[in-house]
Amino acid sequence: MPDERYEEAVRQVVELLGQFNHARALTVRQLSAYPKRFVQGWEIPGLCGDSDYNLRLLVTKGFPFCPPRVAVSPAPPVLTWPNLEEDGLLCLLPESAHVSISDPKSVVLSLLDDAQGLIRANIAGDGLERFEDEFHSYWIRWDKTKALMSLLCHPKGPSRWVSAWHGKNYTLVAENMEELRSWLRNRYGENTAKKAEFQSVPLIWLPRPPHPSEYPATVSALMSLLRSNGVDQEMVRELLLDEQASYKTVVLGFDGRHGPGFAGIRIHEPKSARHSGNALMKGFRSRPPDRVLLTRYSACQIVGARVVRYDASWVHGRDHNDDVFALGDKSVVVVGCGSLGSTVVELIAKAGVGKITIIDHDFLGSENVGRHALGVSAVGLRKADEMARDLATRFPHLTIEGYAEPFERFPEDKLEQLYSADLIISATGSWQVESLLNSVFCESEQFPPVLSGWLEPHAAAGHAIVVFKGQGCLRCLMDDLGNIRFPVTEWEDKHTMLSIPSCGGLFQPYGAVELTHVHALVADLSLDVLLGRVDGSTHRVWLGHKKLLDRAGGKWNSAWADHHGNPGSGSSLLDVTIERDPECPECGGLG
Repeated sequence: MPDERYEEAVRQVVELLGQFNHARALTVRQLSAYPKRFVQGWEIPGLCGDSDYNLRLLVTKGFPFCPPRVAVSPAPPVLTWPNLEEDGLLCLLPESAHVSISDPKSVVLSLLDDAQGLIRANIAGDGLERFEDEFHSYWIRWDKTKALMSLLCHPKGPSRWVSAWHGKNYTLVAENMEELRSWLRNRYGENTAKKAEFQSVPLIWLPRPPHPSEYPATVSALMSLLRSNGVDQEMVRELLLDEQASYKTVVLGFDGRHGPGFAGIRIHEPKSARHSGNALMKGFRSRPPDRVLLTRYSACQIVGARVVRYDASWVHGRDHNDDVFALGDKSVVVVGCGSLGSTVVELIAKAGVGKITIIDHDFLGSENVGRHALGVSAVGLRKADEMARDLATRFPHLTIEGYAEPFERFPEDKLEQLYSADLIISATGSWQVESLLNSVFCESEQFPPVLSGWLEPHAAAGHAIVVFKGQGCLRCLMDDLGNIRFPVTEWEDKHTMLSIPSCGGLFQPYGAVELTHVHALVADLSLDVLLGRVDGSTHRVWLGHKKLLDRAGGKWNSAWADHHGNPGSGSSLLDVTIERDPECPECGGLG
């Protein structure tokens, strides 16, 4: 079938190109000048005004499902024009573009029209700002960009000194040594962090992204790029003259129309003839005067570095998520790292919560793997410790700690972590722990909000309840055994737990798919609290699909329906008013 679609699309293109004067199919030799994925092509002369350029239309075997490409011939060198790739290919469509697969003629006409306009603008010298809009795409095509730099720095000015670690394969740059050491420890382990040596390097904030004609191939060219700012030039001079700076590394930053960007630079010392000694010291027994050193450095070659960003603003939103900065300053304690808590922890880490403490004393069993965020590689290990290690490795810019002891044995010297947290999440499924935490919440004069998350049998419904001081407590909604007063579901067989052949081996049967809705429920309410979107006690409920309820032998609870309406077919999210209990034995309805 795809072959038939390809042949029909090509037939329509050939019919269309018959309307253009002198359009012709590319020869095998001409087609071989392009990547092998292109299997057919045509040249269409006369579309680029009075210039000597012609347009070429190229298709792959995936056409019409894959859009055709347009190339200019003869191909100008890369970086001559914006939107120009290797072999003269023009970048006309973003990767995410949708094009018609049933009308290939209209697709071709639109692309040729766009290519005409682009070529004419490029010949006229217009549209150079596109070099700025897609700076990184051009910087990595510069023939001197051969190194790699990883960046943790804040994506904003002004120019400043930052810290760098020069590894074997790449350079890592952060705002300070503490951030560098923490990132290395999380990513590679304590030994690497201990052995790491750091160096101060300048981060120069430019007024705009440089164009290819301004890419600095030498130190002299770099100084010309910085000529409008004497302070920036002085920072580079200070780096060059610093005998302790083994690596002459510079970071360039800038704001563009599509957001901030970065480029890395490594300055090589001047080369000396064989056996002639250090070229910087030539003619001097001791250190030459600064002016001599700077003169000798001015002709030194520069190597560009492709920058990969690992700062929170980029990782958690590609610079378009304003919540990142608020979440990065938040601290959350999560009690319980089982099937619910482990993925909630993962979700709030992905959202960018800056500090997370995980409390759970249990070991991961093989029977847990099907519903847990950790896999078989963690079987036999403490859930809290391994979850913290796993997430710290994946998100080394965050602070994630595990405490592998029961909550009731949380040490007194660490209690400040509880009281100073912005939110405590309880996902233990244990009334013993829930009631203890609720008691501490009620008895403390100052305590952060506490969010409790749990599932009803078979994950047919899920709850997320957050309580704030002075606005009730969890016990207001529960009986003395930890049962919610108005559950969403009810079951003919009251014993919904199943057993395995081991002591205390009871479990609630549900799968990972049913669980995902409650993961999102708890994580979403957590973020709402941290971002100030919820500032009062709140109860949210996920009602699963009724087919799940029917299949498991349950039904909607009539008492719930009387209070909140019939759930019908389910699959809905509901905010429920928390009714404080003036007779609550813990808080008297006040929290």
